[in-house]
Amino acid sequence: MEAVPKGVLGALAKPRRPVIACSVCQIRFNSESQAAAHYQGNRHARRLKGLEAARARRGGDTGDPPEPPA
Repeated sequence: MEAVPKGVLGALAKPRRPVIACSVCQIRFNSESQAAAHYQGNRHARRLKGLEAARARRGGDTGDPPEPPA
């Protein structure tokens, strides 16, 4: 017999992992290794290049493009 029945306490919440996402490509990752592979990949590079080109056409935004987290 249990000291406190499970029905009284309910299910324990699992600790939440921090969200890892690429704001340029608007996708989320399950792990740091997936994010690192994405940031080094061709798809991310193409989208980043397109974003920089769009900023240049609008009048030369002086802000630096977003960099992947270290």
